[in-house]
Amino acid sequence: MPRLTDKLCVVTGAARGIGRAIARRFRDEGADVIATDRDEAALRAMARETGCRYAILDVASESHWVRFACAEPQIDVLVNNAGVTGSKTDPSLTTPSTPASWTGARSITSLSTEHFLDAATQSGP
Repeated sequence: MPRLTDKLCVVTGAARGIGRAIARRFRDEGADVIATDRDEAALRAMARETGCRYAILDVASESHWVRFACAEPQIDVLVNNAGVTGSKTDPSLTTPSTPASWTGARSITSLSTEHFLDAATQSGP
C-alpha cells in the first residue's frame, strides 16, 4: 500500500525542479497533492502531467497564505520547498552572492513558514 494514501500534501515551489519531483513522488505514494507556485503557466503544465491539484501561491504573501489556509484547512503534510534561486524582476537574486541577497533568499523561507502557521492557526478547528 502506498505510504501517503488519504493524506493531503502541499508542496510549495512545485512548478519545476525539486518541488515538482517531490509532488510527483507524493502522488506516486497515493497522496492527494496540491502543488503551489507563483508561475501559473508552469504550474498548470505540471499539474496536467502529474495529476496533482494546484493553487497559485506566493509564499512571501501573507494574504495568499490566508486565502489558501481558508480553502484547505486540513493539511497533513507541508513541504515548504519554495525559494529564490533566480528572479526575472531582481537579477541580483539569480545567484545570491552578497549578504543582502542571501538574507532576501532566506527570508522567503522564514516568511512563508510564519505566514503558513499564522493562517493555519486562524482557519483551523
